[in-house]
Amino acid sequence: MTNQSTARKQNLSELPDPNIRIVQLLDAWKAARGGQLVPNKRDFDPLSVPRLLSSIWLYRWEPDRSGFICRLAGEDINRSWGYSIAGHDARQVLGDKDFEVVTDIWRKILTTPLIHYGKGERLHENRMYSAERLVLPLIGEDSPDGEPDHVLGLSLYELGETGETRPQVILQNAYQVHCADIV
Repeated sequence: MTNQSTARKQNLSELPDPNIRIVQLLDAWKAARGGQLVPNKRDFDPLSVPRLLSSIWLYRWEPDRSGFICRLAGEDINRSWGYSIAGHDARQVLGDKDFEVVTDIWRKILTTPLIHYGKGERLHENRMYSAERLVLPLIGEDSPDGEPDHVLGLSLYELGETGETRPQVILQNAYQVHCADIV
């Protein structure tokens, strides 16, 4: 994937005008931290953000399987991809073209740890396509080393009438904030 530019931000106020739903998920994630760098998955209550559930997705890092496996996806996410992505590995969902780039970002989210925010739009045959995403780390109940092993995401798509059966991966205008910098 070309045209990738990711900037590290020192704090959240430097993000470029995120959608209020992005802010709501981030606030719920921060509330679940309980003084930790990264919250435990069990402490994040998705019902604290009920209006976001249709746009939320969750992948777990499972190195014994194919890497990242989708654990859940809201109805807007499934509609955008054209099928229910829960239970599928990231390569099946993203396709070979985008798999490496996206999963490299997700692994960095888990190992640093950090949050990843991206916002972009494309024109496709005179129709506008836009996406805005927030990806956050979580620590699963059975994480063998107590390290983050889940990525929780919120994807807001406006696909227009592109005729595409799945959203394109937009990596331009991506920002990362280390969890240690988030108060």
